[in-house]
Amino acid sequence: MRSGSLPLKARSLGPTGSASASWQAGPHGAVCIVRDGEASGEDGAMKRSTAIGHLVEMAEVATERMRLRRTDIGWPLEELWASGELLGLADTVEAGSVALVLDLPADELPWLALHPTGEWVGEQLRLGKRPIQWCYRPLTRPVWNHEHRRLVRFWTAAGGLDADVIEALRSRRLDRVVVVEPSAQELVVQLREELAPSRRRLRSVLDGYWEHDWRREHKGYDESPENHLWRAATAVEGHARRARRAGRGGLTGIRKLARRPGDAGFLDRGAPAIDPGAPGHVVERRASTGSSAARAASPTAGV
Repeated sequence: MRSGSLPLKARSLGPTGSASASWQAGPHGAVCIVRDGEASGEDGAMKRSTAIGHLVEMAEVATERMRLRRTDIGWPLEELWASGELLGLADTVEAGSVALVLDLPADELPWLALHPTGEWVGEQLRLGKRPIQWCYRPLTRPVWNHEHRRLVRFWTAAGGLDADVIEALRSRRLDRVVVVEPSAQELVVQLREELAPSRRRLRSVLDGYWEHDWRREHKGYDESPENHLWRAATAVEGHARRARRAGRGGLTGIRKLARRPGDAGFLDRGAPAIDPGAPGHVVERRASTGSSAARAASPTAGV
């Protein structure tokens, strides 16, 4: 399937927000491209069984859409993974977390960047209507990264829904499933590999930021040039900051980088988890005005 062949309006993440956005604070910065669907209650919590039910429904839709591979439209979804609180033992969860693995070139999916095909797949799975936080990852990269480090696969294009995984998640018997998690060294290597495409994306955004045509193409319902700049700058800053931290601290830095954040790093597309004391918070505030394009890139040495 050609990337970008099915464009649609993209929901925002960044300083402009949206009518339904609710900002969240988190201890690990803003580095994951994720949308949050509708909340189940006033506090956003839902029963574990409800969250698992959403996973099953998503898998059923994903299987049904496999028929599109026999058409010119195509269906790039290869895998669905659960993470975050779904891998815990609580009876209720604030939000389920899901990663979509897409058969798209990795360079087209730099961290935090919106992709029209990825957005279309999310729309087909009705993720905007579910209390599910979600992100997409390219098939050629590990599904894990520094923000979602423990994941369980519950659907594949080849095998469909994995009923055993669903039952294990429902009964909280995680000893019966394969939880994928990187080592400290693997995490650092992958972090540095993904910094380069994120920097290229930021350069591209900065090059076109003040161009009339570029701004028109990147402006619409729940989307803005400032939003794209915020995403690109925050992605680079997050990767660079963690890479520098690991470099300065040697093995100690690597261990700190690999420390789990409790899998709370999935971000609401309208609610980025930003550490108020971290440079990423500065990026978010500075990128809220058009004159901040150069300043937003300033935390990223070598951009």
